[in-house]
Amino acid sequence: MAVVATVSGVEVRSATFAAQPSGWYLNGWMEDVVGEKRFIVGHLGDTITLMNPYPALAPGDTVVVVAGCDRTEATCVAKFNNFGNYLGFPRLPTRNPFTGPVV
Repeated sequence: MAVVATVSGVEVRSATFAAQPSGWYLNGWMEDVVGEKRFIVGHLGDTITLMNPYPALAPGDTVVVVAGCDRTEATCVAKFNNFGNYLGFPRLPTRNPFTGPVV
C-alpha cells in the first residue's frame, strides 16, 4: 500500500516507491481503491510512470503497487524466489535448424 503524494498525468509520486530500487515496479501494475489497474512503464525513485492516467486519482489516495517482471530466469530467482513456476525457455538454441544450408 502506498499513499499518493502527487499526480501529474501519467506520473504518480509516493515516498513508498523509493523504498525499492529504481526499476523494481517496471512492468508491474498499480491498483486504486475502486480496483482499476494501470500498467507501469517506468519507475525512478519515488516516481512511477503509468501507461494510462487515472482520471480521479488524487494526493492522499491509497494505491497498491505490484512489482514487475521482465520475464527472465534471473529475475524470477532473485526478485521473486519463484523459479519453480518459471515458464520461460532460456536455453533454446538461437540457430533455427530448419533454415540455412541443407545438410
